[in-house]
Amino acid sequence: SLEPRISLKYKLSNNFQGKITWSRNSQFEFLISNSVSPFTSLETWLPASPNIKPMNANQLTTGILFNSNNESLTVSLEAFYKEMNNYISYVDHAYMLFNPHIEGEIECGTGESYGFDILLQKPFGKIDGWVSYSFARTMIDIPDINNGVPFPARYDRPHSFNFYINYNPTPKWDITANWVYTSGNPITTPTGFYYYNGYQVPFYDERNNDRLPDYHRLDLSAELNLTRPGKQPGSGYHHSIRFSILNAYGRKNPFSINFNKILKDSGAIVVPKDHNTPPELQTTMMYIYGAIPSISYSFNF
Repeated sequence: SLEPRISLKYKLSNNFQGKITWSRNSQFEFLISNSVSPFTSLETWLPASPNIKPMNANQLTTGILFNSNNESLTVSLEAFYKEMNNYISYVDHAYMLFNPHIEGEIECGTGESYGFDILLQKPFGKIDGWVSYSFARTMIDIPDINNGVPFPARYDRPHSFNFYINYNPTPKWDITANWVYTSGNPITTPTGFYYYNGYQVPFYDERNNDRLPDYHRLDLSAELNLTRPGKQPGSGYHHSIRFSILNAYGRKNPFSINFNKILKDSGAIVVPKDHNTPPELQTTMMYIYGAIPSISYSFNF
């Protein structure tokens, strides 16, 4: 597959420069995922075949970069648009488990991505760091899926914000903080229930009609340099000790969400045994970790 690329950079002044790029890319292997649950073992890798055409994408990116006179501050802004062809996804109610003819559960369509990124960076000094914000959307349009209505891709996370700061109060100490925020991943949740042979069955109306709660966390670390002052890099050994805490304020970022379960006052999760009672659209959440402190020692020679 031919993958041409064109890139043009232009200098507007000593402090401003711009760029514009266009590229065409192809993909010959696909990950088919179940969007009903954000994390699942029902994921299948498929290669391109006589029945599945390779996906190709055309992307146009343009941006501008500003550098201060002493290069102590940089600001960049980029915008992009990407169109995707032969984008594949599984059909509604697909049979994926131990299916030797998985290609029969696949439909093909198009997709588009667009957005912009803003980055403010202070690259050096006693205090350095950067702040970035990204807005991006990815929508999929497959005529035989979701009643022909475009739906967000599984990795569609519109807002992303990152803040990183590094502080060197003395030559021996290095203190950093990193805060991350992103929109939650799209998931498909039931919009109601119907009864079949006396059992409640969840009803799904649209593909990726809901989202997980937003994800955010704060990581902190402090490193103490134990090497003798004045020792040059590359001479002898260097060692340091680092103290860190992941997810410092203990944010419970969801790993998975379940429905039709009852959460008792004690916090216990109960799955109703009587399927003839009205369904409980009570959500329960599973998360992997809270705050995680750690200590590490590094020795280089």
